[in-house]
Amino acid sequence: TYTSNNSTTGTDQFTYTMRDYDTDTDTAQLNLTVGDIDSVPTLDKEVINLDETNLDNGVITFNGNFDGDFKSDGPGSYQFDGSFTAACSLKNGQFTSEGSPISVNVTSNTITGTAADGRTIFTVTLNQSTGAYQFKLFDSVDHADGTDPNDILCFDIGVKATDGDGDVASNSFKVNIADDAVNAYNDTCPAYAGYRSRGNVMANDNLSQDAVNKVVNISSSMGNATVTTAGVMIMGLYGSLTIGQDGSYAYVPNTYASGQDVFTYTLQDGDMDTDTATLTFSVNYGSPNSTNVNTNTNVNNNSAEAEANSDASASASSRSSSVNSDDDGLSSSNVSSGSSSSENDSPSSASNELVHGAVTHEGTENGDVIFGTEGSDVINGKGGNDILYGQGGDDTLYGGAGDDVIYGGAGDDTIFVGGGDNIVHGGEGDDIIVSGQGRPGEDFGSDGSSQLWGDGGADIFLFQNNGGAGTDQIMDFNSGEGDMLDLSDFLHNYDPLTGAIENFVFQREMDGNTVISVDVTGSGNAQNAVDLVVLENVTGKHLDELVANIQAQQV
Repeated sequence: TYTSNNSTTGTDQFTYTMRDYDTDTDTAQLNLTVGDIDSVPTLDKEVINLDETNLDNGVITFNGNFDGDFKSDGPGSYQFDGSFTAACSLKNGQFTSEGSPISVNVTSNTITGTAADGRTIFTVTLNQSTGAYQFKLFDSVDHADGTDPNDILCFDIGVKATDGDGDVASNSFKVNIADDAVNAYNDTCPAYAGYRSRGNVMANDNLSQDAVNKVVNISSSMGNATVTTAGVMIMGLYGSLTIGQDGSYAYVPNTYASGQDVFTYTLQDGDMDTDTATLTFSVNYGSPNSTNVNTNTNVNNNSAEAEANSDASASASSRSSSVNSDDDGLSSSNVSSGSSSSENDSPSSASNELVHGAVTHEGTENGDVIFGTEGSDVINGKGGNDILYGQGGDDTLYGGAGDDVIYGGAGDDTIFVGGGDNIVHGGEGDDIIVSGQGRPGEDFGSDGSSQLWGDGGADIFLFQNNGGAGTDQIMDFNSGEGDMLDLSDFLHNYDPLTGAIENFVFQREMDGNTVISVDVTGSGNAQNAVDLVVLENVTGKHLDELVANIQAQQV
């Protein structure tokens, strides 16, 4: 048996002697020639570094080569050996993307990572002859450390190189993927008392590829609130802010407010990376580009008239205001502060429209801001995106067409919500909120989706069948306070003596809320029903409880 030391070629010569029983001997030579050196290949470890931030520009592609040395045995081939290990910063100890587990399929020349929801997360392809590979990252992976915007998740792939006579070298292919985090930037916005300011805090933020990016918290000097899927309203020093998880906001300053109102929001991505920034409103008392007129300017017969390029304010015992330009809005307030002969200093008129501090306001077809009084007012916003304040008294408010914000204030108010995406607060008192209708005879439809708050008291939410496709949200429905749904306008075909309400009204729970849908035909098939209203954060209610509320409103 001869074993080469595998260091050089040549001939090894050995001399041997043979001897027989009576000691006769002879010698000879054994020559062994080494004509080939058997070499063992080597394979270097391969490491690549990727950053999810670059997914902003689409798929991340990395091309490289495995470095194998086949030595004298000549080139062979490369292949993946079937091993794959995800490690480093795994969220909840699992290899996931947007919370969906990633499964990995390995063949000799391809690797594919696929999320359980069907998304392709990454692929690796290998040229087995040359060792050239291509890695593609299509989507983000979940990282564990939400406090580190460059947190690293890694995985190791087993690779082997085989030379011409079958010798094998093995090593690993390590892929490091840095996290992509959100960056929130401060926002500023002007605001004017009596006007609504809108915007989106995400508009100037750097969002993450780790979906979903959302606003999760909002705070001010007055408090702190979690932002839910339905959004949240929070009070500031000088007004109220309503903000949604998508970053959209609406800010309404308080009457006569002036100053800096600062809110802090928290932006979060899909694997819990967060950043904070401020949203600051510079609140000014008055209106943008306004011109005040004094009490003896264009005041005739106790009325004030504003020209097309100005807004008017005047002191009078009763007042009507008119505009003659499509670009003007109308703001009317403090009517009851005028001089009058009544002992409680309330305005009055010959037609008895304005009595005991009450006032009737007619808006324009543009965006109006109208304030009522402490009496029982009638306010009609008409068209445009209006802001209506009923304030005290048992008020009647008509939003009309447009995206309106309506505050009933104290008292037992009746609020008619027209078409559009509206925000309605009934305020304290036993209010009636009618969705999808203008003044009698003015049908604005109900294609909008409004957010309704009854606030305190036993409130009635009355929905009218106008053929629209909108779905409203009641943000604080509380049957314990006596809140009720009035769906009688959808139930003309319902006979409580012969039919079942369950054939007309359907209830289901979804995402912690209760969805109410109706089928005016009474088919009993929920597939024929149309979603009418979502009762936010209401669960565990039985349909018979809602049926009792509905039947109590039948006429």
